[in-house]
Amino acid sequence: MEPDYFSQTSTYPPRAPSLGPQDADADHITDTVGAIAIDIYGNIACGASSGGIGMKHRGRVGPAALVGIGASVIPLDPDDPDRTSVATVTSGTGEHMGTTMASSVCSQRVFYCQRRTSGGGTEEVTEDEAIKAFIERDFMGHPSVKSSQSTGAIGVLTVKKTVDGAWLYFAHNTDSFAIASMTSEDNRPSCTMSRSNGNGSIAQGGKGIRFRKRR
Repeated sequence: MEPDYFSQTSTYPPRAPSLGPQDADADHITDTVGAIAIDIYGNIACGASSGGIGMKHRGRVGPAALVGIGASVIPLDPDDPDRTSVATVTSGTGEHMGTTMASSVCSQRVFYCQRRTSGGGTEEVTEDEAIKAFIERDFMGHPSVKSSQSTGAIGVLTVKKTVDGAWLYFAHNTDSFAIASMTSEDNRPSCTMSRSNGNGSIAQGGKGIRFRKRR
């Protein structure tokens, strides 16, 4: 596989410096971990794990454990010549992600390159526009989020795979969002901590990996 980077509004994929115990400003918070993988046969899978929110009720099942909320896959159709499939993992305010079916809806938006319009319709856009509009309209604009006393916060990582390659997209309105990626051709992962401008602003970016043509 050969990396093919495209434009972004944050700082991915520059490699972030390693953080040691001596770094006074380092983050020491454990949070959601989401992973998306593609095997040598082109199969795509994803999963998410979370420690949950602080002071949560006993027995609370967080969104990371629920299909369609913390993680979701649209598998390829064997009759699709482009062999397109999409996987999404999310992190953020769990109850809001649950009522919006966050990962499932985001996967659909990126798969079909659509964003919701006023009146309940959709229009065709790029994948970058689709993932940003998902946060703005499907998530933050959802009645359960905009009418809630709890702030809506979300980070989304989506991979869209076709016959030509895999394209990684991410967006978040949280203050930060950590991303890393690696292929079988890489000696080490590329990773960074994406930072937004705060106040609920959306930072986004991505990376393309074109499949090497085998003779």
